[in-house]
Amino acid sequence: MLYRPYALALRDPRWRKKRFLILAEHRYKCDDCSLRRAGLEVHHIEYIEGRAPWDYSSDYFAVLCRNCHARRHFPVNPDEHQACLFSDPELSPLLQKPYAA
Repeated sequence: MLYRPYALALRDPRWRKKRFLILAEHRYKCDDCSLRRAGLEVHHIEYIEGRAPWDYSSDYFAVLCRNCHARRHFPVNPDEHQACLFSDPELSPLLQKPYAA
């Protein structure tokens, strides 16, 4: 689940730098579908409790387009679950905007 402190951490300059490095390492393309497009998202493959989003080695990340990122989180029926999340007023603003570059 996405919590507000985590969402705020994604605005931190340290995360922005890490995100840029990960996108560059993955050559600005989705790891799952290989498309190159605007709005790519950096996905944490695994979380370690208490660790800041930028305090991971590169192998803890995947670069995904929005559709593939949704499939990673909701593999059964991503459209149904995403619609449910977008209807939550607390999560909706966080999920509708791509992470800042």
